[in-house]
Amino acid sequence: MKKISNRFQRVCDIITRGFSGYTSRSCCIIISKIFCPENVSNIAAFVICLGTNDSSGKLDATEYHVPIKEYIENLEEIIKYLQHIGLNKNKIVLMTPGPYHHEKFTKWCYENGRTFPNKDNKLVSEYVKTCLSLAMKHNLDVINLYEEMMKDKDWSRFLTDGVHFSRDGSHLIYNLLHPVLEKKIDASEMLLPYWREINHIHPYDAKDDLCIKKCPNLTIKSS
Repeated sequence: MKKISNRFQRVCDIITRGFSGYTSRSCCIIISKIFCPENVSNIAAFVICLGTNDSSGKLDATEYHVPIKEYIENLEEIIKYLQHIGLNKNKIVLMTPGPYHHEKFTKWCYENGRTFPNKDNKLVSEYVKTCLSLAMKHNLDVINLYEEMMKDKDWSRFLTDGVHFSRDGSHLIYNLLHPVLEKKIDASEMLLPYWREINHIHPYDAKDDLCIKKCPNLTIKSS
């Protein structure tokens, strides 16, 4: 997210709301406690990436498993709620869960004294298909993270432990996400004027006292 934040610096703030170990079921319960009409009014884009934990097997010790039918219902409910509190549907972006690397994650579990997972990529792919179908149904932008990662012969490099993203994985996400956000965020409208556009000797000569949008009429003064 750091690269995304840098890309849209002084244009909009990038706010992450990730909750370790949460599923679509958990997020469905807490979303109304986090987002309300007052704090979604100025949102330029809202990215939803859920399904990694949901797609754990039924017998997984984490008890993360959420059946596909409920997973899709939860995503539907989240989208419905966001629209209800005033978020335009066109601002919503879905991102599928990424692939799961069993050998890497099993190794991590062994080294950290954790119970071995009950999960496989075949199951994850079913959640991916469901997410893609939902995006098509609602005509939403969607990023198929699973497919894009699997295109790389050495796709495990995108994951640190078989589940969580490595630096390479984060870089890939940036490359996939930023073009989608560019369509929704006007990066030309910088928050407050660029420093070269300010009369630093008489800053209040600026139109509207350093107005929020660019001020093309400012006199440029050298220091």
